[in-house]
Amino acid sequence: MNNQLANPNDPEDEAMNENLFLLANGFSSFVNTNNDLLGIVYTQCQINSELDVKYSTLVGIDPRFRTLMNIYLMPLCPVDPKDPNHDCLQHLSNSMIYKSVSYYPNIYVPNLATANLTKDPIVCIGAEINGQDEILGYIIHKNGQITETHVGEQRVTNSQNPIIIFNNGTDHIETGFDAGFSSQSIITPTVQGVDRRYQWSEYKIYPGYRYENIGASEVKYYVTFYQQNGSPLTGTGYGNTGQALLLLDHISANDVNNGTLFTSNQDVLGANLADINALNWKYMYVTVYENDWWVTRKNVQWQDWGNNVVNPSPPFLHKCRMKYSNEWYCNTIVKLNQTSWWPGIGSAVVFGGSKMFLKITRVNP
Repeated sequence: MNNQLANPNDPEDEAMNENLFLLANGFSSFVNTNNDLLGIVYTQCQINSELDVKYSTLVGIDPRFRTLMNIYLMPLCPVDPKDPNHDCLQHLSNSMIYKSVSYYPNIYVPNLATANLTKDPIVCIGAEINGQDEILGYIIHKNGQITETHVGEQRVTNSQNPIIIFNNGTDHIETGFDAGFSSQSIITPTVQGVDRRYQWSEYKIYPGYRYENIGASEVKYYVTFYQQNGSPLTGTGYGNTGQALLLLDHISANDVNNGTLFTSNQDVLGANLADINALNWKYMYVTVYENDWWVTRKNVQWQDWGNNVVNPSPPFLHKCRMKYSNEWYCNTIVKLNQTSWWPGIGSAVVFGGSKMFLKITRVNP
């Protein structure tokens, strides 16, 4: 395995990185001489709105995805006496486990919509290698040469070369949650109004809960409003509900270890909430997580809706671009009551999570 992928502080993560390294190198060994297989990858990713595909789906379409991968893996794969076919790809897939959650080989092509698919692909390993938020990649030249390179998010945006990233997908639905919010943190209203505007006024990640191996953390969040019947609320008056928005960028390991408290005037939803009657006795579902641009989304779901609200059907998922399913900082739901949670300007609420401190304050619209 490339030393840039080592993580001695987390052997399970290092093992996952090694598997992704083997998959990316195996794919690189045969894709240049089997260009039709590359076309299948692009087609399958285009079908999916997330621009990714399970490797097992590719195997089901054309068995050469398994056969050629196994040719590369065979010298590196330990013999399993229970597997007479010596299917190294399956052996590798079975070993992709992190904190008791099973993962599978997955391909993500983030620039599929803008890339020139006739250009040399860059096959990447979905694991950060430096503090610049870059991953390791290989340019597969048409003459058979392979050149190592580093790929960052800006390069993905600007490159005409298709960026093919091997990463760990999962069907697991994360249902961990925080205890909720601290209602005693509400401040007596000073001014009543109609328009509603809220800001993330204070936040910090508690020591021991930083889900970033090398560089600075990029923390994003989802907010979704629900009616009492469990239906999501969207449209005018609900801001950017259901979209991933940036909460905090470039929080360092020292910031987390020292319990640094950050202040901000960033709007919670990037828009005012104007309709107080529409918000009354509704629910707000919040997920805050460690964002990694190169990975496929992991599903997070709130389960404990309580006795006075209908559980969403089908259950609504926040699809978070995290490397592993457990890399969320806050996952909670709040009941919206105009007389208690949405009172006057200057009021505030503190979320009482175990991983992260969050404070939302109402400000002048």
